[in-house]
Amino acid sequence: MRYVLAAVGCAALLAGCAPEEMTIETMDDLGGWKPVTWGLKESPAEVTLELDTSAAEGKGALRVIGHAGSIYTLGSKYVQATPLWNGYDGLAFKVKGDGSENFGCVRVRSKEFNNSWIGTFPLTDENWHEVRLAWGDFTPAGGNPELASANGAMPSDLDNVAFGKSWTFDPQHTKPEIVMSVDDLRLVRPLKASRRRVSIDTFPPVPAVVAAMQAGRDVTILALGDSITAEPGDRAAYPRQIARMLRKRYANDRITVVNAAIGGSTTQKARQWMLRDVAGIQADLVTIMFGFNEQPSSSDVEGSTDKWIERMVTYLEEVAALMDSPPACVILATIPGRDQHWRTLDPYAAAVRKLAEDKRNIAVADVSAHFKAMGKSQYAAYMGDEAHPNKRGQAEMAKVVFEAIVNAR
Repeated sequence: MRYVLAAVGCAALLAGCAPEEMTIETMDDLGGWKPVTWGLKESPAEVTLELDTSAAEGKGALRVIGHAGSIYTLGSKYVQATPLWNGYDGLAFKVKGDGSENFGCVRVRSKEFNNSWIGTFPLTDENWHEVRLAWGDFTPAGGNPELASANGAMPSDLDNVAFGKSWTFDPQHTKPEIVMSVDDLRLVRPLKASRRRVSIDTFPPVPAVVAAMQAGRDVTILALGDSITAEPGDRAAYPRQIARMLRKRYANDRITVVNAAIGGSTTQKARQWMLRDVAGIQADLVTIMFGFNEQPSSSDVEGSTDKWIERMVTYLEEVAALMDSPPACVILATIPGRDQHWRTLDPYAAAVRKLAEDKRNIAVADVSAHFKAMGKSQYAAYMGDEAHPNKRGQAEMAKVVFEAIVNAR
């Protein structure tokens, strides 16, 4: 049974005859759809909205072109949610991709909560097909709670829906053009979230990976983080150096490091693009460091730190769920900034140490303590700017992570 969002559909729901689907946008025309780019301002130069007359349903479909070089480009429309929306489990819509390996996104927003949530989907299929996303498949765009959670916005609080691309850096820092057509947006039920989590308590200890390297077996290490880890194209980046150091230490050329870190990323953005950047990688060990792009709130350092480490664990558990078996894990204690942020990130480093105390199967590479021991003046010589280590700094990070791996207990 299916209803268009109109009086008859609402009346049926109120009468207790709940349909399994309810249409909220037909996309038959472009009425109400507006271009949105970085900063949430209208900017036709970076995104083009067109009417695709080869629709999956009805007279037309929304065609979104996010131009190359743009980071955040959407076609957006206001919607009128009602309490009826809370009876549904998520959204479904038809998509026609551009045949590329890129991903598109759907964003829903709550004006009242001043928050938004992102769901992603591949664009490889150039034929019309259906995408179904439960509320639990959406990830917060910032530090806000999960959608439809106890502390978060409910579907009835939503006032805007948008399609396009969001933070489309990839590990190579490319910002490609994406083209997609979207049609027939509906609320659906029943629907279960496809995102899963594997408890961090089940992660194997790092010495198990060390034993595999010593035995000459294939070992894959996945490096996660922001631009401090990524450094695209720079062979001095610490993950590359760790690979060389481990191969030499164990005389094992079958040790591979995959760097999936993205400049500008956060724990939430990493979750958003996890299916694009991590799915398909079977890692034996994960290294991870975040923090600079999501610094503690000066008005609530303890509370914001607790939420940050919770997001980190959520991300790690979702990454593990994409693999056949959970990986071992080394978390880097967030390094300080060079000048004004010399102390800002100390709470995050302390939270990482505390996590490792509580979870004995998790190892810590305390790059923060290593750099702090130098003192602020000497540390500056290892930094290229306020946030990023230079080649000397990257080499120091590699040494600390290497020791954390080979000496893990």
